[in-house]
Amino acid sequence: MYKDNKKNNINNFINTNKNKKGSALLMGILILSSIIAVSFSVSRMVMTAIETGGVQAQSVISYYTAEAGAERVLYGIRKGSIDVDTEDDTNIFDEGDNFLTNGSEYKVFVTQYNPLKIINLGSFKTTKRSVELSF
Repeated sequence: MYKDNKKNNINNFINTNKNKKGSALLMGILILSSIIAVSFSVSRMVMTAIETGGVQAQSVISYYTAEAGAERVLYGIRKGSIDVDTEDDTNIFDEGDNFLTNGSEYKVFVTQYNPLKIINLGSFKTTKRSVELSF
């Protein structure tokens, strides 16, 4: 009787281990799937941050381009080389005079007289920013 119990225990142990052989493979696949899912999520967050940083850099360049236009018009008004008394709502500078060496462009518009209101529009690639002067 003792031998039969021992034999049954051994058979149960062998059968139990046979059933567990596929579970290691399944567990490995689940762990690898989880790692891949987390890796894709992290890489997507990194790519979004890189894209946002690029747009933010373009925005800063556009803003400072508009500031450059503002400085140019203020310098021209103070030196007397720019006359803003004409009542037209067009770009003050000729095309070609308002490009910077980094590929950005600014346009300067007079929108109001007395008090004088000047809008400077800076653009770089697809981003545009404006600066307003009034005095």
